[in-house]
Amino acid sequence: LIENDNDLFSIWDAIQSLYRRVMIARASNSDESSIEDCLINALQKKIDIFADSNRDFLASILTLPTVSELELSQDKINPNALYNSYFNFSRKIGNYLFDKLFGLIDCCIEDSYKEWPNGQGSRKLISVIWKLMMFTDNLEIRADIIKAVKGSSMTMSIAALHSLIPINCPEREICMNIFYNRWENNPVVLDTWFGMQSSIPRDNALEIIKDLMTHKLFDPIAPNSIRAVLGGFSKNTQYFHKEDGSGYLFMAEQIISVDKRNPITASRLTKVFSRWKSYNQPYSSAIFKALKFMDEKELSTNTREVVDLTIN
Repeated sequence: LIENDNDLFSIWDAIQSLYRRVMIARASNSDESSIEDCLINALQKKIDIFADSNRDFLASILTLPTVSELELSQDKINPNALYNSYFNFSRKIGNYLFDKLFGLIDCCIEDSYKEWPNGQGSRKLISVIWKLMMFTDNLEIRADIIKAVKGSSMTMSIAALHSLIPINCPEREICMNIFYNRWENNPVVLDTWFGMQSSIPRDNALEIIKDLMTHKLFDPIAPNSIRAVLGGFSKNTQYFHKEDGSGYLFMAEQIISVDKRNPITASRLTKVFSRWKSYNQPYSSAIFKALKFMDEKELSTNTREVVDLTIN
């Protein structure tokens, strides 16, 4: 289908199906390396075909399923295994297709500076390529990322920052500081910064979240600000889903605190625990423990209803 179908949706769907298959296999310690190699070879051919004619479609087929999307395909969810699978398979694609992807950026860069709506496909494609190539540790790409964060395009600036989130490198901190200093007086844009900061995987993740919740520019009443920080943390797979359950308990404590001043936002945040029965051990038991911790507290009617429904 990927090599011969003329329908773009069918091609995309077939590629996404194989992405899910090989990444679930990696997370389950199964070997689908031959399919991985065939898939990467097929992607290489599609780059040659669509590099100039349809960059938006090319971006869509180079976009891997997220960890939350992969969870829907795993019988008993192991979030950290899925995260490692996503990380390592992205690195493999980035390394195998490095020259092709690097050349694509050169092709797209001029078009990406065009005023919206022109250049949308090129901007989308560059953002996807950055995510793949950041896993290759290429310093030239990191320099381009810094340049993009400093640039005039908000779309490219945010895309550049998102590509840095999983990578522990000096450029990540440099870019986060550049973005903050530029937009600290714009609360709407700064919520993006709060969300990205809270989603960065680092050993002191919980301390960072606590600092963000008391940051001088954090609005503890505004739903968007609360969702930015706590919602961002829920996407911080390695630390939200720590096997010792500390991430879940921390989230439960924060939701209880939020519930006292904003019950609707708290009740919606509680839904991050809604699929606890689908997780394997020790995650399932740890999430249930966090829910029971909440259940024993005095909660608003909104949050109490969600907790009761989730536990049962």
